[in-house]
Amino acid sequence: MDVEIPDAEPGPGEVAVRTHISGLCTSELPAWSGHDGTRPLRPGHELSGEITAVGAGVHG
Repeated sequence: MDVEIPDAEPGPGEVAVRTHISGLCTSELPAWSGHDGTRPLRPGHELSGEITAVGAGVHG
């Protein structure tokens, strides 16, 4: 399912990243099968994308 989320405005020391693809880590697999009580679950923290904006103080 594709979900459109408005572009974020990065704060000081932050960057905004437009995610192109994300993956699941093996530590997340037990949660998908209901064997892990860790909540809230934020899957797909391993991602690839492009920086679309930078906040104040970000260089390079």
